[in-house]
Amino acid sequence: MTPERFWELIDSLGGVADDETCERLDLELQRTGEGDAFADEVEVHVADLLRHCTVPAGMPEDSEEWLAAAVVAAGRDVYEATIAAGGEIDAARWRWRDAEALLVAGWSSHAAAVDTTPRDHDPAFPVTLQWKVAAPPVGVYTSHGVDDLGDDPETGVATSSDPAWDRARRYLMDDAGLTEELGALDWLDLHLVVREDSEVAEPELRPYPSPDAVRSVVLAVPQSLFADPDTRTEAYVEAVQAMVAGLAGRIQR
Repeated sequence: MTPERFWELIDSLGGVADDETCERLDLELQRTGEGDAFADEVEVHVADLLRHCTVPAGMPEDSEEWLAAAVVAAGRDVYEATIAAGGEIDAARWRWRDAEALLVAGWSSHAAAVDTTPRDHDPAFPVTLQWKVAAPPVGVYTSHGVDDLGDDPETGVATSSDPAWDRARRYLMDDAGLTEELGALDWLDLHLVVREDSEVAEPELRPYPSPDAVRSVVLAVPQSLFADPDTRTEAYVEAVQAMVAGLAGRIQR
């Protein structure tokens, strides 16, 4: 889901997330089949806001996400201004007790169209992007936090988005040869994981749960390869191409 589409859907809430507005949004997501992608984006934006801002002490347990969801529901300009300002979010300004509804928006539409495959990536492009770094660059959103459970997708996936990744996917899907090769690997769960240079010195293919019983493959890459915003799209393209080339003929069903 592109950032523009995400914020278009958010704008349909009219600035407030509650049971009524999110129910209407759920119906739209069910109609378009975007529920899972939208829920992922909400998670990413809530996590990013809570990384940059604090919440008042004494709020009920888990309600910090409700407060962040209320800010997201206000729209892109308010959300970005809140992140830029940093500091403590003024809870009195927001109808945060109702905003829990936004945190589960899309779940019902996802359940209405259950994917029988266990993979959780976009079926239109079977490689999932994950940024697992402490300070992602501007424009990159990730749910990765202080807890690091490793790269095995079975232990959890850091939901991430980047407009450069959207452009890279469109370019790669126009490559008929590559899409054919990806189709031959559709039984695998494929992930591109960006990590700190201190953790990954050069691109490395990692099979999970083991080299003898492969269910998922991660290409771990150093963050420095994606530091330049002007070349990040190209770097994504080259990384996916390298992943596919590295798997060709090496891993069998």
